[in-house]
Amino acid sequence: MKNFKLMHDSQCIIHNFLFWLLPLVFSCFPLFPQETYLEKVELEELPPADDYYIDDSPLHQILRLFDEEDYERQKKFLEQKQRKIIKEAGGIKIPGDSFSQGIIHDYIARYMTRFGKQNLYKILDDGEIYRLYVRQEIKKHGLPAALEYLPLVESEYKPTAKSRSGARGLWQFMENSMQPFLKKNEWLDERLDPWKATEAALKKLEDNYKTFGDWPLAIGAYNCGAGAMRRALAKSPVKTFWYLSEH
Repeated sequence: MKNFKLMHDSQCIIHNFLFWLLPLVFSCFPLFPQETYLEKVELEELPPADDYYIDDSPLHQILRLFDEEDYERQKKFLEQKQRKIIKEAGGIKIPGDSFSQGIIHDYIARYMTRFGKQNLYKILDDGEIYRLYVRQEIKKHGLPAALEYLPLVESEYKPTAKSRSGARGLWQFMENSMQPFLKKNEWLDERLDPWKATEAALKKLEDNYKTFGDWPLAIGAYNCGAGAMRRALAKSPVKTFWYLSEH
């Protein structure tokens, strides 16, 4: 059961790395309007994996609704061309092994479909005012540019977003993870302030990086919690994000 739980933890973590790929795809296509719906479950709030498993993040909902015929057509088109090894995305290094590259190219094919582009670009367009601020703060802190797309995965760039488990705001802070970065009382919830929440999230990501010494692990820990990441690494013979994702 422990191995089964670890496998599902890794699946949840790997799903959230796909925002690294978005800069590679978003620069190629125009925007399309489409309504989207937000709901998200935090990893540490889930029931035991041997009961059932939920990944209800916004992008996962999009994946479940893909036109498979469109996806297969895009995937075949990419496979017919010489596959390019993607070594870096948004300031984050990508391994050249077949597992890592295979997943990346699969997601590129998915988000090159009509449905994928419509939904993702609608989110980017609606959240532009916040994205530009996030981009500015990322540059100010000297952090990887790919972090601009983390709120896309977390909240679809909606500052009032609320998950089933109680995460709130643009960066989806839980109450037990907002200290000492943000304040909450009967009059105030700073998780809903996109400007303060952005500063808090970037500080938390910086702290994760100092803890794990690796950006993929730091980003994974933002999603599942630093404690869950430490437990996963303790069980893993290889201490890398990509090994956890594969195994």
